[in-house]
Amino acid sequence: MLLLTGLFSAVQLCGQPYFSFIDTNSTWRDGIEINCSHGSSYLNHVWYDSQEFLKGDTIINSLAYKKLYLTGAKYLFIYNHGDETHDTSFYCNYYIGGLREDSAKVFWVDTNGVEHLRFNFDLQIGDSIDITYGLGFYAVVQSIDSILIANSYRKNINLSFNSATLFLIEGIGTQYGLLGRYDPYSICEGGILRSYFYNDSLAYQYQNSIYLLNCLTNSIDENPESFSTFHLYPNPATNELVIVNPEQGETQIDIYNALGEKVYEQRVTSGIQRTTINIADFSSGIYFLKVNTVDGAIVTKFVKE
Repeated sequence: MLLLTGLFSAVQLCGQPYFSFIDTNSTWRDGIEINCSHGSSYLNHVWYDSQEFLKGDTIINSLAYKKLYLTGAKYLFIYNHGDETHDTSFYCNYYIGGLREDSAKVFWVDTNGVEHLRFNFDLQIGDSIDITYGLGFYAVVQSIDSILIANSYRKNINLSFNSATLFLIEGIGTQYGLLGRYDPYSICEGGILRSYFYNDSLAYQYQNSIYLLNCLTNSIDENPESFSTFHLYPNPATNELVIVNPEQGETQIDIYNALGEKVYEQRVTSGIQRTTINIADFSSGIYFLKVNTVDGAIVTKFVKE
């Protein structure tokens, strides 16, 4: 289902202003799926359900970017010779790089400082573009028209690759999401645009997702790699929850129930990397653990049995 309020032919694009991607009023709701298997004995399935937004400015490699953040969840399922692993991680205002524009081209710089060309809105009919961002599979522009979104007409470039039909819309991107890509193999990695919001209102819907995700914190994490070894166990837990945090500084630990109510808080002094919390009196159900440090915050889920 598409929320389209107007569609016009390419001849009416003359004089139409370019709609910039670098707009802090934009929010993208999308998903990325990584689904790799090795025969019937091993499966590694990762699914990201998230939204991205722009906030603040930064300079990377002497180029100016708008900072890009993500809020959402990562779902993990691993099947390994009969053993199953399930895990869910939640991300709150998680820094994932930046966007910039140059002559109707949109570039994304990742957290390692490597820049990637994401979209090119200067394409003409007959031009081709790599829709796999590095795998070398090119789609060809078949037609160019415009579409009315949030009271503004935006260029819509229609592309084709084998039997697949793609769109490329100014300020939105393709149906594979802001940072997802077309998977020519359909076996390992791909992305999907769910919907696009402008000024917090639904402006374009590609898949059934008409809501924005909420976040338990407004803090901005500028150093997501610092949480690479953070974890808690056991999960599910019955009496005690152990938190292992590599951060050396003072840490604030908060626990929220499924209604968003804070049910526990503790400040951990500097130098302590392992904390045990007594949850024996907690009611059974889903809880959210938020860990705040001087570098930012991370939110993850656990189950109390």
